[in-house]
Amino acid sequence: MNKEYYTADGSHPDDAIFKTKTFINELQKVQEKYFSDLVLDLKINKDGEDWLFDYIYNTSDDENYDGFEHYLNDHGKKYEDLILTKDIAYNPAVNLLSTDFAEYSPMIHMSSYEPDLETAFPSAYNDKEPVSFQLDSLHIKG
Repeated sequence: MNKEYYTADGSHPDDAIFKTKTFINELQKVQEKYFSDLVLDLKINKDGEDWLFDYIYNTSDDENYDGFEHYLNDHGKKYEDLILTKDIAYNPAVNLLSTDFAEYSPMIHMSSYEPDLETAFPSAYNDKEPVSFQLDSLHIKG
């Protein structure tokens, strides 16, 4: 590569790009860890996580929000509705899928999970019946 494309400190462009790429990837891991820990500490549900994510990453200092609760109220939401109703460990890094027997199994990246419909359900289910998992929210009664 032509020397005129090197950085001011004499680094090859590929080296400078790799250094920046590596730093940004490490920064992303730290960012995700902070966000995940906050979600766990606040004990918010999946809907709450989505609203918190939007508040943190998509609002600017120019917007006149006096905190997260004000932001929610401005969008017709209540903070109380975003709190887990029971002590169920919700970990955004590892989503938990509930079964009828109140057992939980980790489902990494649930949004990309595709069950084998031939073997995942009892024979009572067939392709003519709609199946809804309603994984966007978890409501515990009792």
